[in-house]
Amino acid sequence: MHVKCALDSDTAKTSVSERLEETGSQLDSKSPAGLNACVASSVSVAFVFSSGNFRLGQMAVFAKLPGVVSTEVGYTGGLNSKPTYGSVCGGDGHTEALRVDFNPEIVSYRDILDQFWELHDPTVPAYTQYKSAIWPQNEEQARIAAEVIAKRSAEQEAKGGRPVFTEIEPSRPFYAAEGYHQNYKAKNKIRMALFALYIASGFLPPNSFPFQSEFFMLINAALLISFLPQLVSMFDKFV
Repeated sequence: MHVKCALDSDTAKTSVSERLEETGSQLDSKSPAGLNACVASSVSVAFVFSSGNFRLGQMAVFAKLPGVVSTEVGYTGGLNSKPTYGSVCGGDGHTEALRVDFNPEIVSYRDILDQFWELHDPTVPAYTQYKSAIWPQNEEQARIAAEVIAKRSAEQEAKGGRPVFTEIEPSRPFYAAEGYHQNYKAKNKIRMALFALYIASGFLPPNSFPFQSEFFMLINAALLISFLPQLVSMFDKFV
């Protein structure tokens, strides 16, 4: 039996963990009224970290974890109050980071940290923009992060491996990145498909199929439109 934790009066008065314990059931994470509703019924906490270039698909990985409420890429760690991708690349002190809001009654901070380690190699040093770092949002997160890093470092030392370069830094404001960076990998798949069609058009002889010229004009236009948010900032709000 699976529980669909809809936000009725019953559920509102009972935590997710208590609800599952009472019924001896499992969380139905596949139904709209299941995991998402259960997540919404409890206070979420944030995990802010950097594991390198934030366009490599980290958002999608964390979004699939049960208990994760939302994910967002952005910038943190620096003093610039209006960071942009250009200013971060220019060295304004910010790091490309990911904020993960999660329900601690469904997924623990340690579980989130485990996924963080799987996403990158913390033994590779990097400059500020792409460094491995964690910005704990409270004292408990700071304690757990320090314990995990100490354990990882000890494991590396025991096997003669490289040191762990992950830094724990004081929490600083998190600034959401431009819209075209959000879910970048998924969006880029579409762009790459359009680009492949654009390249293919150069190898086909004229009139290979009906409306060929019109079709490729449409592909070229779609490809241009896909780049507009990166070329003209006013289009960023539409992605």
